[in-house]
Amino acid sequence: MFQKERLAARVLIPLSVIAAGSLIFSACNIGCFFLPCDREIDVTARVTDSSGAPLQGVKVDVQGYKGETDGNGCVKLNGVTTADQIWLKAERPGYAIYDEGKPWAIYEIEVTLERAGSAHHSNAKWHSGSSRLNQTQCVSSGGPD
Repeated sequence: MFQKERLAARVLIPLSVIAAGSLIFSACNIGCFFLPCDREIDVTARVTDSSGAPLQGVKVDVQGYKGETDGNGCVKLNGVTTADQIWLKAERPGYAIYDEGKPWAIYEIEVTLERAGSAHHSNAKWHSGSSRLNQTQCVSSGGPD
């Protein structure tokens, strides 16, 4: 009887380890505690010039998800997939490019583009967890490239 128990243990222990590993690294996302997992978020941005006027036609790229600002200077990119950092690039001819990343969080981003050749740099305010820009009715305008 003792040999049967040892044989069962020799078979069951490796199978248990394999099953546990499969569960940890499966779609159950339990593995995200051990390894970074991609997360899907919606990113909303509003782009203005230095006077605060909305800029239409600004090309915005977040992690390869691209869109263009509307008449309110708004762009909303749905389903952006990222693991640990969000990188935003905003550009329009005649203006200095804004290109910066932040740690992962849900942001609404207010970008100010400065004229090309200006003494000031384009900049942005990253608001974590707010809904300030939703009041301007930013609509979805982009997706993965």
